Amino acid sequence: MDTVIAPPIDASAVARRAEARERVMAYFHSFGLADSPRLETLADRFVAEAVSAGDPASAPMRADAETAAWFARILGDRLTRPELARLLGRAAFLIAGANARWADFFLADEVPDELVRELRRAVPVPAPEPLPAAMVAQPLEVPSLLPSFRRTSAPRVERSST
Repeated sequence: MDTVIAPPIDASAVARRAEARERVMAYFHSFGLADSPRLETLADRFVAEAVSAGDPASAPMRADAETAAWFARILGDRLTRPELARLLGRAAFLIAGANARWADFFLADEVPDELVRELRRAVPVPAPEPLPAAMVAQPLEVPSLLPSFRRTSAPRVERSST
């Protein structure tokens, strides 16, 4: 009879995986999503990818990057930068109430047209990019009120005749 020898279990590696999974689930919860088998499967996938890359701690960053790409795909050409897709997509997701109505389609390849319409409608309008502006040189003059204020604010001292 052949004996099978199991490799030793690295307790710290197991703990790192569990911590990475908890962080990915916390990230999903930040979208207002409740625990579900789909979210658990997604979390396990991100942790497995991070572990195979040799860095379990990168699992939340992988989930974040995929979420940004998902929002960019759904929101279309309105958001060209990943950080805008991430921020405005999250806001639209929460504003549209997608966490309650379409939780099963979070990070899905195929999403209902109604979800796409609602997310696009809920995207907040971002502020325009700051642009450099030329400042016109102007002389700095002391206001004329300041010297007169100093003269009138001096304390009056009178001698008493006692």
